[in-house]
Amino acid sequence: MGTVLFNLNDIVLLMTIVFAVVFSTMLILGQAMNRMSVILLSGFMLSHALISVHELTYYAIQFRYEVLDLSPNLFFIGNFAYCLDAPFIYLYVKSITQKEFSLNRADALHLIPLGLFLVYMVVNYYGLEHAQKVDIIKSWTLTTSWHYVITETIIKVIRILYLAGCLKLINEYYEAHKGSRSELVSVEINWLKLLAKGFLLVLLFEALLSLTKVYNVFSHVDIDVLINLGVSVYYLTFAFIVALLIYSVNKYPSINPVPAKAEQTAKQTESKTAKVAFKHDFVTHIEQVMEKDKPYLMPDLSIDTLAEILGVSAKDLSVTLNRHYQMNFYEFVNQYRIEEAKRLLSEDDNLSVTDLLYQVGFNSKSVFYTFFKKIEKMTPSQYKKQIRESKA
Repeated sequence: MGTVLFNLNDIVLLMTIVFAVVFSTMLILGQAMNRMSVILLSGFMLSHALISVHELTYYAIQFRYEVLDLSPNLFFIGNFAYCLDAPFIYLYVKSITQKEFSLNRADALHLIPLGLFLVYMVVNYYGLEHAQKVDIIKSWTLTTSWHYVITETIIKVIRILYLAGCLKLINEYYEAHKGSRSELVSVEINWLKLLAKGFLLVLLFEALLSLTKVYNVFSHVDIDVLINLGVSVYYLTFAFIVALLIYSVNKYPSINPVPAKAEQTAKQTESKTAKVAFKHDFVTHIEQVMEKDKPYLMPDLSIDTLAEILGVSAKDLSVTLNRHYQMNFYEFVNQYRIEEAKRLLSEDDNLSVTDLLYQVGFNSKSVFYTFFKKIEKMTPSQYKKQIRESKA
């Protein structure tokens, strides 16, 4: 055999395989997540390693004939991972955002696309004679056929639907935490966003590639267009895996789950304890504690912590905030922080915005600016200018 030479695209695929395996190993050896979440996220990473193996062995000329000499049955094995990565990431997001998550028999339905694709491949490839399979690989006839291209496109669309489900779960998780935490930066929402949005970008390019292949079945498309789109997917996937690896090394994902049916539970609790919201003494007590003790200055203040300070249950406090103040815990606490910021600025208009936001309990400049502008209809800098002008 001649020496196998690597081009840049091959190296990118090889590095994707290595990084995905390293990330998976790091997850398994780490202790930051529950075991089920580790298995699901590792499955997602290894799926991308298998996809890269398929791309490398099938499309890289230096490899495909080496593999063909070993056995034509080795082709397309990694291709099945296209039916697994999206279910893995969906179940992973579900496992870390919902406390009561566990795999059940119904989750086996996620394997239906994999089963159907396996049947398709047995009929059109694995069930054929050895000589036929060799001819298919050498002539590229299977992957350029209309039925394979359509099948591949359907799989890509299903993956996008799974990703849409992930984004829905993340949004529900975000909204649920607004009712229990005063600072969402302390909740690792950024990890989920990086995971979902990065994967979405990869999927969109893959979908574009598949649709271009569909068009090519009925009308000619320049081969360079297909190659460039395919290579773009390689680089995007590599960048995605590297970004996840770097993020996890610097700040390992730590998610604080919420109940899967948080909204329904909140409504049930609200109906049972609605009368608490309108007890004058209770409302007065809340306001006295907030003004005197200023618990809102705690950056990671949660509804459980505030309820303990007040000497009430978190459920009663949540209902009171929602019914009496017409706002969730997130809005309630940050409103006090903005008032405190205004007070400090009135005493010292030379105070920097960065120092100010940390003093009043915020951890994020963007969140501070958003709330300040929402309440005062101007930015902190504009507010400072207004104070200076009034003193002049």
